[in-house]
Amino acid sequence: MSNHQAKPTFFWDFTPEEDSRTFRIYSKAKREQWDAAEDIDWTLPHVLNPDIAAVSPGLAREMDRSAITQVYFGEQAAVAGCARLVNAAPDMESRLFLTSQVFDEGRHVEVFGRFLEALGGVRRCSPHLFELLDRVLECQVYEAMVLGTHILFEGSALITLRAMHRTTASPLLSAILKSVLRDERRHTGFGEDQLRMRADRLSPALRRELEDTMSDWWRLFARVYHTDDEELLKLVPPHVGKVIAESWRLRLEELAKIQVDMHERLRRYGLTFRCDPVVVRSLAP
Repeated sequence: MSNHQAKPTFFWDFTPEEDSRTFRIYSKAKREQWDAAEDIDWTLPHVLNPDIAAVSPGLAREMDRSAITQVYFGEQAAVAGCARLVNAAPDMESRLFLTSQVFDEGRHVEVFGRFLEALGGVRRCSPHLFELLDRVLECQVYEAMVLGTHILFEGSALITLRAMHRTTASPLLSAILKSVLRDERRHTGFGEDQLRMRADRLSPALRRELEDTMSDWWRLFARVYHTDDEELLKLVPPHVGKVIAESWRLRLEELAKIQVDMHERLRRYGLTFRCDPVVVRSLAP
């Protein structure tokens, strides 16, 4: 794709449609701002997964670091993606909301970065994730940019972080996720509105391009979930194989939920999500 950067567009009149859903989401974003340093109680303890920690506390900590590292880099990509969308936004309401989202994503980078420091720092990340992030950030088509940032990234993050929030035993992580999820719901709502408003105006050629792009991105996204972490496996004594197998099975279940969600979201915009179904199977040795 071209690396050409479009010149900024200026709106000569400040005439946002204050009754529009986009402006209402922007107004809600202003009311719901929070401070990662002040509004999170960093004195709360972080409790490791008790099932895994009972077998290997070191493994439990590294698995937390691995999961949060992927979230951390995803939030960094969201900052860059939303910053590009600000310039491409077609109206004042969308631009105002996206400026609030850039700040949200920066706050998420801060809060997950602080949390990773407490766990021992950022871990190695899947090269498939970096390739996916690069491809989405290189995209030049506004509708595809929204699909990548607000549907694929934000939609999958919503499912993943909800699952973390539901299952974590950690008071600190629970407090972080509660605040982050409130932001993520606004972000996905904005993306859905943007695509829903354009669904009837998509040309057959653009529709096909968007479907092909999402299929390519999904293949990379699925590889992130299927990649076994060799560094983690080095920490695993033979008797914890079943614990690791169960963890991988749960990751595949999460991926299958994300895939169903993607199918439904794209269907609402008149797009077909072409991908191989996720097979959830036992990986027990």
